[in-house]
Parts: sequence; C-alpha cells; structure tokens
Amino acid sequence: MKTDKPTTASIRARLFKLLALFFLLVLALVVYLGAFGCPEWLSDELVRAIKLEGFAIEADAVKLHPIHGVVVKNVRLYRKQVIGPPALEAGQVTIALDPLAPLKEKAPLMRRVVIRDGVFRADLMRAPEMKTPATAAPPAPLPGTRFYLELENARFGGLAVERSRCEIALEERTVRVNDIAATLAGGGKKGEVRGGTVTYHLDQALLDGAMETRLDPRVLLPLLEEFRMPKTAALAGDYEFGHEPPRCEVKFSNYIHPDLPLTVETRFWFQDGKYKGVDLLRADGVVLVNISKTNFTVAVRPLFVVRKEGTASACLTVDANRSTVEFEGVSTLDPRAMTRMIGILTNGVLDDFRFDGQVNVAGHGVANYEDLAKTRLNLRITGRDLGWNRLKVEEYGFDLNVDGLTNALNDIRGRFYGGDLSGRAVFVLSPDPLGDASFEVAGRVSHAGFERFMKDVEKNDRQAREYAGRLSVSLNMNGLLGETNTGTINGKGAIRVKEGKVLLLPIFGELTKTLTDYIPGLDFVVNQTDVKSEFKIAEKKISTENICIEGNVIRLNGYGDYHFDNTLDFRAQVRLLRHQSILSYLTDPIMWVFGKLFEFRLEGDVSDPRWTAFSSTMDLLKKIGLKKKDDGKDQDKKRNPSPETRPTSSKTSEETEPRPPDEK
Repeated sequence: MKTDKPTTASIRARLFKLLALFFLLVLALVVYLGAFGCPEWLSDELVRAIKLEGFAIEADAVKLHPIHGVVVKNVRLYRKQVIGPPALEAGQVTIALDPLAPLKEKAPLMRRVVIRDGVFRADLMRAPEMKTPATAAPPAPLPGTRFYLELENARFGGLAVERSRCEIALEERTVRVNDIAATLAGGGKKGEVRGGTVTYHLDQALLDGAMETRLDPRVLLPLLEEFRMPKTAALAGDYEFGHEPPRCEVKFSNYIHPDLPLTVETRFWFQDGKYKGVDLLRADGVVLVNISKTNFTVAVRPLFVVRKEGTASACLTVDANRSTVEFEGVSTLDPRAMTRMIGILTNGVLDDFRFDGQVNVAGHGVANYEDLAKTRLNLRITGRDLGWNRLKVEEYGFDLNVDGLTNALNDIRGRFYGGDLSGRAVFVLSPDPLGDASFEVAGRVSHAGFERFMKDVEKNDRQAREYAGRLSVSLNMNGLLGETNTGTINGKGAIRVKEGKVLLLPIFGELTKTLTDYIPGLDFVVNQTDVKSEFKIAEKKISTENICIEGNVIRLNGYGDYHFDNTLDFRAQVRLLRHQSILSYLTDPIMWVFGKLFEFRLEGDVSDPRWTAFSSTMDLLKKIGLKKKDDGKDQDKKRNPSPETRPTSSKTSEETEPRPPDEK
C-alpha cells in the first residue's frame, strides 16, 4: 500500500502543536511552582547550586512567581565550622529574572534581588582568616553582571534599615555598589544615606567609597557596639541634635584586614546641636578618622563653632588610645563651655565666676581627659566684665599655664573699679576627683574707686551713700578651696582708703550716732577720713593689731577680729585731731588721757553690729553733763545687752576692760 509523504504544511502544524503543548506545560509548571513551590529535591538542588565560599545556605521553600521571579522563603546563611545562629536570616528573598537574557548579548539573567525581614550578623559574616594583600593568593575573576539590591525591614544588630536600594556591578577585578540610598533607624533616631558609592578592589583587598548622610551619629551606636568599638561609640554619644540631623559628606578607605588602617574623611555641617552638653548654634569642619590595630585618632582640621556669646576656630586631634586632645586655636566662647568641650577644669573651679563680657582665648596644648596629671596647656586670656560674688573686674588679661594638676595664672593685669589690678594665682587640683583643690593668691589693687566698689558690695542696701575716696589693697593668701575648708586659709595683707567717707559705712552707724550725741555737730566734719590697716588671716578669722581711721577732727585706733562666720570682735579708741597735725603733737599727752574715756567695743554680726562704750566712759559723761541719766534708756539697753545675751569675746576677761553694766 502506498503512503503519502507529509507536506510542509502538515509539518508546520505538528510543530505548532508541539510548541503549544510545550508552552502549556511550561505555563502549567510555572503556575504549579508558583502556587505550590518546587519539589523538595528540586529546591535542594537549586539551593546547593548557589555556592558561597565558607557558607552554607538553607531555605524552607522555593517558588517561581510569573511576575516577581524566584521567591525563596525563610533563607538562612550559616558560617561553616561555626556553631551558632546564622550569619543571615531573611523571611523572603525575591530574585527577579530576565527571561529574554539568553537572547541578549551579555545581558544579566538576574535583574533585582529583594531581601525582606533580614537579620545580618556582621561578626559572623566576616571571613575567619584574612590575609594581607601581599600574602593572599590572587582572587578568581568575577563574572561580569549587574543587578539591583533592595532591603526592606532589615537589621544589622541594633541598627534598623527601613529600606535601602543600590546597584551592584560585578566586574572582573572589582565590585561596585552605586547609587546607595537608605533610611536608617537606631537609638530612637533616624537618618538617611544618599548618593553613595562603594568600591571593593579584589587585588588590593581595598574598600573605599563616598556618600552623603543626614543622620544623627547616635543612630550608629548599636552597630558600633556590635563591632566592639566602644571608643568610637563614646565619641558619637557626645553629640545631641534637634529636629535636623547634621549633614555630612563622607569619604573612606579601608584594607579588609585587622592590621591595616581604616581612614575616614568627613566634612560636616549642623545647626542647633550639643557637644558634651554644650549648646551650639552652628558648627562645621573636616574630620579625619584613622583606625588601626594600634592607633585610633580623630582629627578635626579645621573646626568652626558658633554660640550666642561668640565663636571658636581650632584644630583638634583626639587620640582615643591615649585619652588626649591636642588643640590649637582662638575662641571668644564662654570659658566654661570651652573647657567642658575640651574636657578640662570640669571640677567646678569656674562655677563661681561670671563672664558678663567677651572673653578672648588663644593658645595650644594637650589635654588628657582621663589623667589630668598629663595635661599641658598654654593660653592667653583677655576680657572684660569678669564677676565673682558681687565684685567685678572691668578689664583683665593673664597667661594660663597648666602643667598637670597645677594651674598657674601668671602676669595678671587689669582694671578694678577704675584702679590698677595686678597679681598671680596658682590652683593645684587633687588627683582624687573628690579631693579639694589648693590655691595661692598674691595680688594688689591700687587707687580703685571706693564708692563704686561699695555700691556693688551693698547691692541689697536701700540707702544710697556717697563714700567717695580711693581704695588700695594688697593680699597674699593660700589654703584649700571650698566652704568647709575655711580653717585652712592663711595669709596677710594691707588696706588703705584715701579721702573716703568711711564712717558712713553701716558698720559705723551706731558709733557715729553715739559720738554726735556727745559732741553736737560732729557729724558734719567726720565724713572725710583715711583708713590704714595691716591684717593677717588664720584660724577662720581676719585679725588686725592696728587699724587707724583718721578724719579732720577725730581719729580712731583699734584692733580685733573678723570671724568667717560674719561675727565681729573689735576694740576701738576715739581721739580728737589727726595724728600728723601739729596741734595733735602738742595735745597728744592730754588727749591720750581724755581719749581713754572714748573707748568702745564692736561685737555682733556684720549685718547687725553693736557698739558699746566701756563703763568708765559712760560714768564720766554723765558726771560732766554730756549724757543724761534717763536719755534713751531703752535704747541704751538695746545697745548694751546683758552679759547673758552678748557674744563671747575672743579675748579672756583678764585681757579686756570690764563689761559695761546693763544700764549706762
């Protein structure tokens, strides 16, 4: 029987049917794999086909999605020969494929990889043994390909990557990561990375890159802790920022080996932030970080800082291994803010001072913020309106030389209430942070305005007095700082007031009234007076053996003590005429006898002084009619309290005159 040969049309029809059947089978397979996943044996083969040196991969299921591509569920990446959790866990890894890649020349099969709900453990992902580029074997060339990598809800230790996207390009000798963009969160803060590029050079094992960031450095604290970088974490933790994080341009270079250095260069700008608790309006600078096995330095060259009261420009180098800050610069900042940022004089030495005017500081040195004994600083400080307690220095300038625990203020020059100020001071800090600092002060004030000085001293006094005169003081004093160490203070000095109305001082108020009661009209001629006295400081008191107050008509000589608890114990004798007048030399023998009748005792508190006359004075005044027996009886009682209520004198009863009776 003769058979007909197949025609061309019939062959095409059969091929079409076979292709259609194949397409239907492939479509059915894709639908099946997408709905139910690959069979276990096929999933294992696909997972094993992905080879990463030193790592093993596990996955629960592999699905083929007609749109998204290959979807791998619950992926785990383990380090070989390491017992513990996986280096990488991901709830889902999606690999988008290009089905037409085989038909395109050099077109990558993989277009995009998306990792969702990933957990990266950086310490387990690092290779166990690393060789330097000089001893390492040349790496195998990489296949040329390019794809996008996306992360969604990933974590690197405590650092959260809410989303990230970049392009990865594998070339023969390099791996490039381009167009890095990420949103990070950590430590309760958020930040962004934009336009970053990272390149890994296989031959040199060199990683370098550059990127722009807008993030609070405290975002990185969890990651720094995971990488066991406590010093870097401590530096990052010193900063605080408001609503807008700092803007940084970062460049870095690192050989992937623990013995080779990591260098990072960062140019930063920020506003409304804090450093070590110090408020800053604005700051910018260039930071150079160098980290190696034996070295960790952070250099800021230059640094520019703006605060409300002024600016600072400096070059700083922080050596974390040696705990030092080397600096050189100029500043008009509040010294308390500047010293806090540098990490020196943070024990409250400056707390009692007021810097009401601008302070200019220029200098250099090395500050050790863990061991003050290794600090060396040389500063020149000038300024205006320096306050301490109620007093104020109008102008000042001095050299501050810090040698370990010794802080010397040399060549002090200034203006104090219109007078000249000069001196020197040395403060020696205790090596114990809770210990007391010692001090030694030597100074002199010449021709200061006595009236201006007293106005500041009596700021709470309601009366406006015109003291006039010029004040001169010299002082040498030493001891320990602190309210509980007043017993350690020793020193000596002298004071003089020229042509000042000293008897207008509140402390002389009761004495002046008593004298004018006895000598009518005396209050009009006792105002212009000179004061001279030398004193010593010891045993919680200021003592003088001879204080002399001279006026045109009378002079007062006395001795006694001012105690640091503000109590007074003085003896005084009032005489007529100045000591240096011709008439006084002729009448002194007579006036001495008469002057003995005007002897007084000053006791009580500075805020409530009590002048009392000795009994012989009062008896004679009564006899000669200068004092009425019943005049101001109640007032006399107030001025002469009973012995039970009078404070005890520093001298014994044998050394003093008898106490006056309760009534004059």
